[in-house]
Amino acid sequence: MTTIARDRDAARAAPTSAALARSPLFAGLLGEELAEIAAATFVHPLTPGREVFGEGSPCSGLWLVASGQARLVQGSSDGRQRISGFCGPGDPLNLVAALDGGNHSVAAVAAQDTTLLYIPRQHFQELRKRIPRVGENATAEICAEIRRKEITGGVGSLKGAQERVGCVLLHLARRFGTPTPDGTRISYRLSRQDVADRAGTRGETAIRILSSLTGQGMIRTKEQMIEIVNLEGLRESTQCDDCQFDCSVFGPSPMGRQRVAAGK
Repeated sequence: MTTIARDRDAARAAPTSAALARSPLFAGLLGEELAEIAAATFVHPLTPGREVFGEGSPCSGLWLVASGQARLVQGSSDGRQRISGFCGPGDPLNLVAALDGGNHSVAAVAAQDTTLLYIPRQHFQELRKRIPRVGENATAEICAEIRRKEITGGVGSLKGAQERVGCVLLHLARRFGTPTPDGTRISYRLSRQDVADRAGTRGETAIRILSSLTGQGMIRTKEQMIEIVNLEGLRESTQCDDCQFDCSVFGPSPMGRQRVAAGK
């Protein structure tokens, strides 16, 4: 390969390398390692509503979000697809299936204009063997996801509907929160049914609770974007201070982000 061709390939791979570096799966890798992975990675742009893979479908490789957002959904007995997870830049969509080779237990759908990265499973398995940190990162990510599911299950068992809805909003603020002049905006479009699914409650119950929180001046909603404008009040109504769960696995505290944004 000529020097010109190598430089051209490196330039094409640079955005992919940067996207890989944002994923916890590839944290701590050297630049040349990321460039090597990028060379074997396929880039797939998707429009909103496009399915990435179906529930029960075989896994042929690892999917990661480079930009945009995706939803993980599962079918239910009432024939409706329920939200089981929200994914943003850097998040893997199917890490468990990519590791064990089993079928997908959920379906993945693009929630907006989204760019995905795809690494064939054989290459991903080789990476884990050749670059130990990839395997270590994958284990850490699986453990974090198990913790998140355990906390979600614990909240569902121990808290009432209002507290569960509050927990959903606070957890999403940790993962997708963006500081605003008035508080923290959850930068992910959410329907009331999305919130209900994650809180394990009925749609009308979630609507009533969200309306109450709006009336109390704790949140406001515009174009399906929820902004928490009274974070302390929401934490108090959710009884965060008396909670035994460590929610740091969902991401950094939105209060910390607000202080950083305010320069404190």
